Amino acid sequence: MIPSGFCGNGEETLKKLDLSSNQYVTGQIPASLADCANMETLILSNNRMVGELPPFLSTLQRLETLRLDRNQFSGEVPPNIGGSNIRILDLVENSLDGSISTALCSRTSFISADCNSTGSIQCRSNCCDCCSFPCNGN
Repeated sequence: MIPSGFCGNGEETLKKLDLSSNQYVTGQIPASLADCANMETLILSNNRMVGELPPFLSTLQRLETLRLDRNQFSGEVPPNIGGSNIRILDLVENSLDGSISTALCSRTSFISADCNSTGSIQCRSNCCDCCSFPCNGN
């Protein structure tokens, strides 16, 4: 489990956090990560995380890479997930639904998502597809 006060204890300068493939990373994404204002890379892949994607993931304005694949997240994909600098977004193998907004595709160079029986992500304006897909023609 990620400590609840993680970025409130002097870690505000943290730029990269990779907790992938860790059996002890469970539960929801803690709200304290919203205090990591300088975060550029957040990788929580292949864990046992659950719940909806928190709205603060749209407020991390320096975030460029967000990998949340292979967890048990559910609910809608926030329209502004990753903020204005997001370039790589990996959401594959979760139970997410909703749609990838045109605005998100216009500022992202690569999105990985899936369409499966427990969740379905729809893409708008033909900017993306299920499984792995490039956006902006990149």
